Parts: sequence; C-alpha cells; structure tokens
Amino acid sequence: MPVPGVSDAARSPLRPLQNDPTLARFGSLLVALARLDVHAVADRALAFDTVVAATAGCLGVERVSIWLFDAKRSGIECASLYLRSSQDYQRGAVLAAADHPPYFAALEVERAVVADDAICHPSTSGFAASYLRPLGIGALLDAPIIRHGEVAGVICCEHVGGPRVWTQAEQHFAAAVGDITARLIEQWENRLLAERARRQDEQLRQAAKMEALGRLAGGVAHDMNNLLGIILGQAEVARDHPEDAAGLRRRLERIINAVEQGSDLCRQLLVFARPNRDEAVGAARCDAAAVVAEMQPMLDAVLRTGQSLHLDLPGRPLPARIGAGPLRQIVLNLALNARDAMTAGGTLTVAIGNTDDGRVRLRVADQGPGLTSEALAHLFEPFFTTKPEGQGTGLGLATVYGLAQAAKGEVCASNLPGSGAEFRVVLPAG
Repeated sequence: MPVPGVSDAARSPLRPLQNDPTLARFGSLLVALARLDVHAVADRALAFDTVVAATAGCLGVERVSIWLFDAKRSGIECASLYLRSSQDYQRGAVLAAADHPPYFAALEVERAVVADDAICHPSTSGFAASYLRPLGIGALLDAPIIRHGEVAGVICCEHVGGPRVWTQAEQHFAAAVGDITARLIEQWENRLLAERARRQDEQLRQAAKMEALGRLAGGVAHDMNNLLGIILGQAEVARDHPEDAAGLRRRLERIINAVEQGSDLCRQLLVFARPNRDEAVGAARCDAAAVVAEMQPMLDAVLRTGQSLHLDLPGRPLPARIGAGPLRQIVLNLALNARDAMTAGGTLTVAIGNTDDGRVRLRVADQGPGLTSEALAHLFEPFFTTKPEGQGTGLGLATVYGLAQAAKGEVCASNLPGSGAEFRVVLPAG
C-alpha cells in the first residue's frame, strides 16, 4: 500500500536532460497544456481527455491514461484513457492497490516509473498476466500526479509492441505532464468549492429574502389589522347609535384617518415596487418650506400625550427638486419614527433650511434614548426595525432612504449630545 506524504526531495530524481531533438516539440506541448484551464471547458473529464490525447500524439504511443486514487486510497480509477489508433476514449476501470504493492510503492518514491520492458520490470511485472500481455503492452512510462506532497494519481504512457527505451526527454516530459494534471485537478477542486460557496450564498440570500418577506408580511398584517379594527369598531358604534350626530362625525373622522394611514402604508410598499420611481421623484419640484408648514396639523395629530411639536421654518420659499408627495412621506415617516422613540415624552423638532452650498436640508430630531450602534448600522435597511415583533413593518426609514436617493439626495442619522437622535435629509435645490 502507498505511504502518503513523501516529499519531492525524497523521490528518486530523473537523470539530467541531454541534447535531444524532441525537446522543442515537448516544450511546445507543455506550454499549451499549462495554459489549459478547466474553467474554460465543460468539465474535468474533457480537460483530462485533452491531456491524454495530446500526450499520446507527442510521445507516439498507443495508450495514455489518467488514473486517480479513490477517497480511501485503496485503489485507482481510470478518469480518461485515450486509444490513439481508434481515437477512442474509455474510463471507469479500477485497479486495487493491494493487488500490486511494488507498483504503488514505486509511485511513492519515483519521479517516474520507467519500464523499458514492462513484462520484466520489478515494479510492473505484476501486471503482466492480467493487463500487459492481453493488451500487447511492452513498455510503460508512468508519472505520479502529486498534490501537496501526496500521490493523487498517475498518468500512464503505454507502448503497444515490444520493449521500448524511454529517452530522458520523454521521462521529463511525462513527469511534467503529471505536474500539469495535478494543477488541473486543483483548478477543478477550486471550481467546485467556488460553485459550492456560490450555491450556499444563494441559499442564504434566498433564506434572507424569505425572512424579510415574513417580517414584511407580519408587519403589514399587524398594521392593517389595527387599522381595520379601528374602522370596524367605529363603524359598529356609529351603526348602534345613529342618533348621536356629533359622535357620528368624530367616528367618521377616525375611520377616514385610519383609511388614510392604510393608504400611506400601501404607498410605502409601492415605493419599492415602482420600476420608474427614481425618474418620477427626481423630476418633480416643490416649495419644501410650504410643504412642511402645511403638515403641522398632521404632525400634531400623530403625537402622543406628553409630546410636543416644534417647527423651524425659514419664512420664505425653499424650492427643492422633489415632489410634494415624496417629501410629505419623508417628513411623516421621520416624525412617526421620532414619536415612537420618545416613550417618555419630549419635543419633536422639524426644521428645514439651506445648507452652506445651497441645497435643501430637512432636520428631524427627537428627545428619545438615542440610537444603538446596531441600529445606526442597519437603520435604512428594508424591514429592519427595533420595535417588538409584529409592531411596524420596518419600511419607514427604508422609504425615507429610497425617496432621498431617488431625488439624488442624501440621508444620515446620528445621536444628539445628552439624549435623542437626529435625522438629516439633504436634497437638491429646485
């Protein structure tokens, strides 16, 4: 049985090359084979077929084959056998290492097994009855395929006929072909590893998509269920008390408000679905100061007990290269995010003005606990949320980011000194 791990330095070296007219021909083929890349062919077998056919033609032998050890190293299997006279390929034959100890031992210590007379050579004579004589093989030139100091297989050059003296150039050539085959095997294994990694990455991406879809579905279902609950509850009370005109008006207003919130939720989802979102958002214009000023009643309405609103407006038109609708979505989403952060109350500040370079800057600040490092790293990712499971879709800040990017703007967030967080959206001036 072979003993793995014999280094190249411990192998019996080939004799130095003498002047040989075939050297140039061998060298040209070795260069061509060295350029062979398994990534450029359909599979490893095709690369092996190329090697054995080219080697057989160059050496002028009838049979050249590549054999590889099995996983347990109990034997070798033919990966490709080329028959030169018929130009046919075969594969699949198996040789057990235990049946031919001298041969496999020689592969571990020789740079090439050079059997000018294969029937009588001590390393190959064991094949005489079962292999050499039936096939008419008189001489063998076999080079181990060595990877990481271990024999991974062998390339066999078989002369059909009587004995044949293998020249030094042929011996060096066969050893070099074995080295090139080892490189091809390594390329193929690297290709398999890369494909496996790609498949695993694709599976992870698919799992992440499904998880994100689940979070989206759960968040949307939760929000829509709450809105439908409001609508149903208010409608049932109005039905049961038709005589209460003042109460009926309040309930209808709550129903309308719930429907508008549901519509806003649908619009947020459509931001990610519209293929021409960027063109539509960036082509529109509005007076950003006027849009924010008009939103004061809406912003007051979304705040909770203990929370107050502070608007900081320039008192003059502030043209911005964004539509009024997208800007309202940005302001409302940032305001809702700030409201939810201020669980103990506080002031929501919404300020709008110009940057030093003339762009339009929207600033939304809260007096909540601030943002964690994890939140700062993932704030604008779709479906990311710090809220408890089932509360919110995680689309609000992603919508802000998407709309700002579509308008060729920027958005960032930071913690304020003391407490609270601040979001800044910078938009092109109109």
